[in-house]
Amino acid sequence: MKITSNTIVRDGMPFIDLVLRQVEPFVDEMVITLSMKSKDGTSSAINRFVNEFPVKTKLYYEDVEVLSLLTYVRQNQLEVSNGDWILFLDDDDFWPEESLKKLRKLLNSNEDVDGYSFRPYQVIDEYSYDTTWNNKYFTKLFKNQEGVCYRGWWPRDVIYKGKDLLYWKTNKRVKNVDIPFFHLSNIKSGSFRDSNWDGKYKCEIGKGKRYPEEYQIYVDKIYEYARRNK
Repeated sequence: MKITSNTIVRDGMPFIDLVLRQVEPFVDEMVITLSMKSKDGTSSAINRFVNEFPVKTKLYYEDVEVLSLLTYVRQNQLEVSNGDWILFLDDDDFWPEESLKKLRKLLNSNEDVDGYSFRPYQVIDEYSYDTTWNNKYFTKLFKNQEGVCYRGWWPRDVIYKGKDLLYWKTNKRVKNVDIPFFHLSNIKSGSFRDSNWDGKYKCEIGKGKRYPEEYQIYVDKIYEYARRNK
């Protein structure tokens, strides 16, 4: 089973290079759309990455006047993706190597599903995560098949297959999986969501809890990378 990752990025520093390099060995194709409004060094990081992996990457650009139109950008990414499965890779999603290995095994099992949902660890700091995200699962891996599309305006756009929402609570063909990834939105410098238009969608940080001991090594890697790339 071939996997294509889909990523839209605006101001993705300091983590965008780490996010992409974690995933690169485990996917067959990477579709990256870079905002022409990026101003924090993201453009240079993306161009270096694409030059290093020219066969595997497809680079596009966006300059939408209204952020809600990013839904069309997501749809365009789907239309140029050749993988059997799509990995919905936000610019602040850190996937540990062990998680990506398990993800590959999922696909090799040929389970009859349309998608998989995962619960992220919402990073607060180097030692704690936001427990209010404990019951939030997101469809991050879905089958690239006829009828799959995005509906609704960004950032409330959601994934459908025909009339069926690819959401675990309403669709038995989307399965929850306890494979960890880490969401870095609280500790990165910027994004699309920094605009005044989108301020109402910012999440307050909830109660913190220490990471499970076996996952601390992954968070250490994230922070070590951030310190090296200030």
